[in-house]
Amino acid sequence: MLLAQDTDTDVRGGLAVKIATVAPELNAAESSKIYAQTHEALATLASDQITKARAILSDALKDVVDVPAEIIKMLASDLEIEVSGPILEFSPVLSESDLI
Repeated sequence: MLLAQDTDTDVRGGLAVKIATVAPELNAAESSKIYAQTHEALATLASDQITKARAILSDALKDVVDVPAEIIKMLASDLEIEVSGPILEFSPVLSESDLI
């Protein structure tokens, strides 16, 4: 969580990429503490004020299957196309009704 709130955009972006790399291996059945911390960090990054940080997260998560749907929906509804575009185009998490 400290890195998710770091003042350096590159640090937050790097964290987004690293979490996206391990996110497919985490699920609710695994350690709930690790899952909760990862989910909290993803939510923090998805609501980052800096578009670049959200765009890095979006690009890193665009084709990951096991990302919490609420994080993907948050990114998909982002007003900045560089954030929402990759998710809307590639995310397997979004259903047809989500896209409509």
